[in-house]
Parts: sequence; C-alpha cells; structure tokens
Amino acid sequence: ETAGDYHTLITVTVTTETQTRSVKGTLFNHKPRLVEIKGIHIDAMLGPNMLYVANHDKPGLIGALGTILGTSGVNIATFNLGRATEGGDAIALIEIDGQPPADVLAEVQGLEHVVHAIPRQLVLNQVQDDAERESAAGSLRRHPELVSGSLERTGPGTFGRLFPISFMSYGVD
Repeated sequence: ETAGDYHTLITVTVTTETQTRSVKGTLFNHKPRLVEIKGIHIDAMLGPNMLYVANHDKPGLIGALGTILGTSGVNIATFNLGRATEGGDAIALIEIDGQPPADVLAEVQGLEHVVHAIPRQLVLNQVQDDAERESAAGSLRRHPELVSGSLERTGPGTFGRLFPISFMSYGVD
C-alpha cells in the first residue's frame, strides 16, 4: 500500500462471514503505532497492557472512564482517542499499568455509551535492525497471505518482525 503520510505503513484486513475490519500501523523511530482502526484515525503507541474501548462519541464518557480506572487504582499511561464523525462511532485506546480486574472491566463496559471494552496484553518484539526489517518485508512480498486474513492467526513471526506485535485484534468485534 502507498504509505502517503507515513514512511512505513502496513494494513491488516480481517474478513469474517459478517464483516470486514482493518487496522493500520506504522513505525515511528522503530516503535509501532496504530494509526487507524476500523477506518477511524488514531495515533497510539502500543504498550504491554492496552484497553480498547469502542464507544459512541458523547460528552462525559472520557471523564467517567478515567474516574472508574482511577478510583479502582488502575493507572493510565497513555490515552488515545479517535472518532469517525461528531457524535458517531469512536475509539479509545488506553495503555494501562497492568490488566484491569474483571469488576473494573465490567464497570467500564456498563458505561452508557460504551459498545464494548476489551483488555489486551501485547507481546512486543524488538526489530533488531534494518536488515531484519528488510528481510521481513521481502517475506511479506512473497507471502501476502501473512497480511490478509485473520490477524489473530498471524501470531509471532514475519509480520511481528516487520511490525513488532505478536498479537492484536483491535477493531475486530
């Protein structure tokens, strides 16, 4: 895909019997970032503990979400937002210091405008050098099926060396 504003850009599209979803990512200073989920622009660095929240863009949601996490002792490391349109579908991708307890996740899920909240633990691999990245890119050119299909089934390997994430399923709901 043409990178446009990005020096590197990878798009992973997942098609099921009922829907198609895509996630776009890039590397900034050799660190992975998500730049689009389900067609919604977002700029999110990835950490080991992420909370993906799909919601409706309505006033008060961010405050309520932050209050629930804070009063439960869950520290927010980064908080990234994106929305399709004013008042429409929106996404919050939040890096937290540890996985949220089940009762906290249930409370977040119970917020009025939350569609769903999904915690994710990511295994981040280090891209060693440009030679390793180019080798992975060559593998992807020879094996495009690694980029198209179920991202969850991709697992660690070539995709993980190019865009160093071993597991991610953001936007596939």
